[in-house]
Amino acid sequence: MPNIVIEVVGYVGALLISIAFLPQTIKLIKDKNTKGLSLISYSIYQVGLILFIIYGSITKIIHY
Repeated sequence: MPNIVIEVVGYVGALLISIAFLPQTIKLIKDKNTKGLSLISYSIYQVGLILFIIYGSITKIIHY
């Protein structure tokens, strides 16, 4: 796999993990209600984690 693809997967995963809870925070501040949770936030977080695990596996950062 080309190095640029590997790097993009890693950076996208890290970015998604970093911003995953931003929509949730905005929703909580806007609604002033913690009852409803944003599914989008958790979905972004999960996709980011999966991409970061793929990146770590390919670059041998994570050893099984």
